[in-house]
Amino acid sequence: MLIACWLGISAILLPFTLRLLRAAGLAALNYRKERIPVGLGLFVWACAAAEWMLTGAWAWLELPLPVWLQAPPPYYWIPLTMVFAAGLVDDAVGDTRIKGLRGHLSAFLKRGTVTTGLAKAAAAAAAALAAAAALAESFAEGAVMFGVMLLSANGVNLLDLRPARALKVFFLLCFVLLMAAPGEALVWLLPAAVGALFVFRHDLQAKAMLGDMGANLLGFSLGFAACRALPWWGLAVWLAAAAGLHWMAERVSITRVIERSRWLTWLDRVGRSG
Repeated sequence: MLIACWLGISAILLPFTLRLLRAAGLAALNYRKERIPVGLGLFVWACAAAEWMLTGAWAWLELPLPVWLQAPPPYYWIPLTMVFAAGLVDDAVGDTRIKGLRGHLSAFLKRGTVTTGLAKAAAAAAAALAAAAALAESFAEGAVMFGVMLLSANGVNLLDLRPARALKVFFLLCFVLLMAAPGEALVWLLPAAVGALFVFRHDLQAKAMLGDMGANLLGFSLGFAACRALPWWGLAVWLAAAAGLHWMAERVSITRVIERSRWLTWLDRVGRSG
């Protein structure tokens, strides 16, 4: 019953969110230079919020809940919302001419300009720090968890340059985490993953974009789930891979790297029209 209510609310929220984005004029040029709504992340967050409210209501009514469907605690929900809100501000009023962490830092150091991108990075760092402090049992573990969540949040955003590319990577990493620890990972991935499933078709067909608010939210959800599901060595591998992605993105085009591989190109384009 709870699942049916959640899916029903989500199905109603999606067209409402798309109309809201269009009415608010929240749009951007995609890679084809077509102006489309940006901000599907608003729906992903709303879908996660619906799960949080419904599971909370179920628990308050003392109705049975499956172990894999629980109300997210504050140390998950608050940081996730912080990351989403920072991305929303960046999508709404951010300067799209400034690219990459280097660009935002350069604007601050040379002109003293605090860009929305830099503010978003600071908010993501604060969110990752708060979550890591709640999860970690030692300083070293907390430092690794902080890095995993922060770089995961921005890492998915780095991939959101073509329709559904970020979502495909998100679902692939969800699968990896579910194979590592099904019960633990599902609890933390499910709120965002259901919303991601609903918007997948719209993103794949280039009818709307996730935006920073969506990509950062999905990435943070992945990082948090990894911190709960993976052993220390798994987190170390995850952190190294995320750091490598950031290092590469500051030096070369991720799209060009993908296009050099026939297999990666096929995976990137599968299902995409045109």
